[in-house]
Amino acid sequence: MDTELPISERRGLKEIHFGTPKTGGLLLVKASIAQVSHYLHTSMHGELKSDLITKQEYPQSLKFMDILIFQYRGHDWTVLMPLPNLSSEKIADISKNLQTSCIFLDTESVSGWSGYKVCTDGSFVEELEWGTSYIDESLCKELSNMKPQDIPGFIEQRKAKGESVKGVCFYRKWDVFYIHGYSQYQFRSNLRAVEPKEILNPTQLLNQILISQDAWLPDEEYIPWSQEQGFYETHGDVFSRVDVLTRNRAFPRICNSVKLRSYQPKGIFLCETSEEDFSFD
Repeated sequence: MDTELPISERRGLKEIHFGTPKTGGLLLVKASIAQVSHYLHTSMHGELKSDLITKQEYPQSLKFMDILIFQYRGHDWTVLMPLPNLSSEKIADISKNLQTSCIFLDTESVSGWSGYKVCTDGSFVEELEWGTSYIDESLCKELSNMKPQDIPGFIEQRKAKGESVKGVCFYRKWDVFYIHGYSQYQFRSNLRAVEPKEILNPTQLLNQILISQDAWLPDEEYIPWSQEQGFYETHGDVFSRVDVLTRNRAFPRICNSVKLRSYQPKGIFLCETSEEDFSFD
């Protein structure tokens, strides 16, 4: 991403982040802030503070139930945060009800896992997850000496013998399931096919999907979270609006009967015990 471009023209990302340092959960919604704030306000019956820039109010004292909502000039996407542990069903609810696309980024500090999901009209079309692998080390060593095409048969043989295959059976739900050293990556998509090695670089994959969707993951310094006084005087003109919603309820459920996923996973399984040449960058 060219950081010399004005904010209105930036797309993609500079680096992956998940909203706030303490709580992950950042949702991009392809709709105007007026639509998004109205939907959340009416469906959750919370208190909406709108247009904080004009009022020169700073959301540095947001409480647990508060959601920061903002949109940049020149962008079709509205940003919501923090939304830690937002479920797939709730993401689909927003996407379905607003008849639009959502991109959700989340991280879990306890488990060490992160990921992103892309949802269009209530159905997920791409997902990538990565984090610490908790699969048995001895099993990983056996798998790492095998060709990818031989791994499914090996797993089935172990299951038939009653031997542990904990954690590895889920590979069938993904296009690519990749154990790399002590890390694990899993990817599936209806939008594109990727080479297995590509999923070891989440930044690149997310940057590509953001650009293809004409979306921008804002740099942290441009998020009106707990900025010092004077932030709006310096950066206020890059926003079309900034709102804060104090919610009284959980997100509404409207997709109970909707199938959220319609992938046809390829089930490619790779395992390498060495992390040589490994990098997130």
